[in-house]
Amino acid sequence: MSQTERILYLDKRMRLNGSVSAQVAADHFEISVRQIKRDIEALRDRFSAPIVYSREKKGYCYETPFDELETAGQSMVMFYVMIKALSQSQNVIPVLSEEILKTLEVNVPNEYREMCARINYQIPQYQEINSLHFVAICDALKEHTCLEIEYMNVNGDVSVRLVEPLEVINYGGIWYMACFDRLKNALRTFNVSRIRKAKATDEPWEKHKDGYPNLKFKSFAAEVEQFLSGGFGIFLGAQRKTVRIEFSGTPAHIVRNQVWHSAQKMKDLEDGKIELQFPAADFTEVLAKILYFGKNARPLEPPELVEKWKEEVRAMAALAE
Repeated sequence: MSQTERILYLDKRMRLNGSVSAQVAADHFEISVRQIKRDIEALRDRFSAPIVYSREKKGYCYETPFDELETAGQSMVMFYVMIKALSQSQNVIPVLSEEILKTLEVNVPNEYREMCARINYQIPQYQEINSLHFVAICDALKEHTCLEIEYMNVNGDVSVRLVEPLEVINYGGIWYMACFDRLKNALRTFNVSRIRKAKATDEPWEKHKDGYPNLKFKSFAAEVEQFLSGGFGIFLGAQRKTVRIEFSGTPAHIVRNQVWHSAQKMKDLEDGKIELQFPAADFTEVLAKILYFGKNARPLEPPELVEKWKEEVRAMAALAE
């Protein structure tokens, strides 16, 4: 048994029974009273739990209501099941070891162990990556050094780039690397699965104080922050525009409960329709989402997105003729 399991046991007894005896807890886990008292101190120090000893109750209790750990057991189960499912594919978590998974498993309370097998976490899709490339990216991030990559774009064109990795992102089961691309002298996002070769270098990252010609903000740091935080989905960028989409029918009910963007706004319209509004730096993924809902989704702005949607609809209509 782990200390986490013991702490959850102590918390549950104090919340539900009003108090817990160190001797009773020690007998339950077949350990010393001294160890239980250390666990109580850990609960008090780590979680700021208001624990006091009550002579009247002959045990430890909460001086004031404390429910921080009320759902901790279930949360641990959900986290463990998710990580275990992800660990089945090295393409999702390339650096997860069996030892890490075992460390998580021992922290799941015994009473929840059987339940773990009844919770299923499925990964809808992912792209295969080279784990050595992922390790090289992580090393470059840690050392603040450049990475030389051979990259193939969606059109099959191959190029060699010297990049400064800034952040690694898993979006929809696909790994991306946001970086400063010295070939283009600009911030770019690369799909890790399309990296054919990755070579570590000793070249340090540049300071980018004056030598970054495409700078739109006061500093490179501000440029990076805006690039990483802006837009919709994985298509990042500093220049964003407001997207407005109208949904009707069943999709309106579906989208009403979804979060597409942290800064989104939703408005009710007539006949059960809704309007969704959010910022986007690139319309590629937005257009795909709109087309997914067919005739029940219609972009309202910006004009260039509306035009792209019309072009796609006309092209699909031509195929149906």
